[in-house]
Amino acid sequence: MNAAGSSEGALRTAAPSPFAYFASATLKAFNTNKTSWIGLVVFLIVVVAAILAPVLAPFDPNDQNILEKLRAPTLEHWLGTDSFGRDTLSRLVFGARISLIIGVVSTLAAMVIGTAIGMLAGWHGGRLDTVTMQAMDVLLAFPSLILGLILVAMLGPSMVNIIIAIALTSIPPFARIARAPTIAVKER
Repeated sequence: MNAAGSSEGALRTAAPSPFAYFASATLKAFNTNKTSWIGLVVFLIVVVAAILAPVLAPFDPNDQNILEKLRAPTLEHWLGTDSFGRDTLSRLVFGARISLIIGVVSTLAAMVIGTAIGMLAGWHGGRLDTVTMQAMDVLLAFPSLILGLILVAMLGPSMVNIIIAIALTSIPPFARIARAPTIAVKER
């Protein structure tokens, strides 16, 4: 026994946590492809700009000033103005916020619903599994962009309807991914 009171061979290192493993693998992937750091920095700039949109945007994105229409970039309007005299920078920053909200909410909704459907189908099996996975195959057979456009055309153009359309077209991959391990756990 050594001074710590344990035998020499009994000292073990703990297995890394899943988060530590993920962080290590992600850092390794970023270090092998240096241009991915540029993409990460640009993405973080867009996210920070979207979060701080009310602070960063010098004007209301919907305020129209017809006298200022189609102006080139100036000190007052850094990216110029559009055909209605609206500040392009303000519209860009607030537009990024809307795009990020739609992307995050629709992905989370698709993940939750798709995972639940896949787990339900995998656990119960039989006819429910067959019908559910065939429905997922039908959804996967259509191009998601066209299916999303059809859904938005049917539901009407609104932010909520766009989120619903994107979420519905994104459910099948999550359902398939969740179904396989559920069947494996069930058969143990």
